[in-house]
Amino acid sequence: MKPILFQNIDREDSKLRSALQRIIDEPCKYLAILLQDCPKNLSPEAEQQLETIAATNWTIYSSSWLDKQDESTPIRLISIINIDLCIANRHTKAGNTKAASLILDIELANTDDQLTNQPNRQFYLANTYIKPKASPIDTKTLLQEIAKTVDYKTSRLVSAGDLNASSALWEPQNLDNNTKALKTKNKFYADKTQRGVIIERFAARHNLKVLPQTGRPTYTFIEPGIGENSGPIKGSLIDIALVSRKANRAWHAVKVGLAIKEKSRQHLTIEILASNKKQQSGSKHRRVFRYRPQRILPYDLIELKIKTSKLRNNWRLCTRDAVIQRLETMTNLIIETTKRLQETKARVCLTRH
Repeated sequence: MKPILFQNIDREDSKLRSALQRIIDEPCKYLAILLQDCPKNLSPEAEQQLETIAATNWTIYSSSWLDKQDESTPIRLISIINIDLCIANRHTKAGNTKAASLILDIELANTDDQLTNQPNRQFYLANTYIKPKASPIDTKTLLQEIAKTVDYKTSRLVSAGDLNASSALWEPQNLDNNTKALKTKNKFYADKTQRGVIIERFAARHNLKVLPQTGRPTYTFIEPGIGENSGPIKGSLIDIALVSRKANRAWHAVKVGLAIKEKSRQHLTIEILASNKKQQSGSKHRRVFRYRPQRILPYDLIELKIKTSKLRNNWRLCTRDAVIQRLETMTNLIIETTKRLQETKARVCLTRH
């Protein structure tokens, strides 16, 4: 399995040419390259690079959303896939001029000799960009269209891109934006936080998880000081990769590129790393829980509250398996407690008789 690379180009032709040069220099390294916020008009050098890439084992998909009120800043997304490793059955545009996604329905080729008799695995790659000025309705509409495009088979979805959203789900260590939104009522930070809540709820509804972050910011900026662009590099996590349950078996983490100190603002390259675990199929993936909450009777709830006081924190941050495991633990505690009470009552009855 090969990694996937994605990056916000910031409408800079030089950054686009640098990303395209990666493919030319290392043609077999990546499964796909997802580029957001590409320039409206490409330079002759970038056009030449795309022609060189298209002539090799790559297929290029490019889509634009032109805003009639602001034609200078359209949304342009470019997705490039390695046809030696996968094929795209279809590509679909979703969203609008404020929030958009280019979705590829890809089918991975079986490179493992032991899996040659197995059907090719199918995934959906959503190359996504949400503008800072996107409204909550724009964000909700895009997410609903993504779900419809994949026929609600979100268990095979990989969505990567610049979401311009802040949430404790993917940056719990950096909640400055949330604090500013509450204290200053700044619309920029309030909208960013609201988008984060919408995306967080969408991820919970469709069982998507944020790939483990390295703790480094994916979008860096240098705060102005006494001199021009002086001061330490700071940033936030707004370039996010969301993966589903089945997709997480293939891609498990991200790797963030290095920041260039000379640039005041930049989006770093993000690599979605391939899993080192051997891919399997069938029931071996399924975790089996006894999960017996139906045996808990109403009068047992008080005992449940006492026994599980240490397990009732941070449920929202838990994965689905972690929540089920907690429910299983709580259920077992109650069943054991109830069983001991029944045995005690039985002994008391025998003693009396």
